[in-house]
Amino acid sequence: MKRLNSVKIILIMIAALYSGNNAYADTEVVQALRSLVQPTVTISKSALCVEAASANPQTGALSNTLRSVFTLQTNGTDDDYDFIMTSSLIGDGGEPVSAYSNSGNILFGHTTNPPTSTAISNAKSGGTNNKNVIVYPVTATVKSPMTIEYRTNYSTYGDCYVVKVNGSTDSTNISHSLSTLPVSGSYNIGQDESGSYQATVTFTAISK
Repeated sequence: MKRLNSVKIILIMIAALYSGNNAYADTEVVQALRSLVQPTVTISKSALCVEAASANPQTGALSNTLRSVFTLQTNGTDDDYDFIMTSSLIGDGGEPVSAYSNSGNILFGHTTNPPTSTAISNAKSGGTNNKNVIVYPVTATVKSPMTIEYRTNYSTYGDCYVVKVNGSTDSTNISHSLSTLPVSGSYNIGQDESGSYQATVTFTAISK
């Protein structure tokens, strides 16, 4: 793994003054070596994030665009890290499960009446029998030369968006934006209960 190092050398010399009798004292030189190790990868939450919206009870349409934006700074190498964007919601089993559909859309689950595993699976496959789940299309973008691609069952990470740095050393944003309109058939006014729906998006740099 490449690291940027700043090395300082501190030289301390203790010299003895001597008299005309030519008596010599010991001479000692001390070197203190310090290495400042810079992080090869930093990730932060951007101020461009939009994390809350209200939904139209008739259509499920959002009042504004929800957006997860992460700022990424790297040393320009893909070799040492996997850059992975994952998502989760809480089902009725109480444990987080992937909130991405088979096509990379994102599922929102009711927070007080969580959806069943059957409803979640149905929503992921594009079905309409998914009580208390609402699905929204996702647009994920990065700045060139970086690329981003949705992958199902990718490595050990499952369903996720995979970012490739491709030599970029610029500080750049990874943007994950939702359409304001739900996927057709995923919202049903007679099926989906009123209340709060939630999904969580996480961007991670994982050392190999």
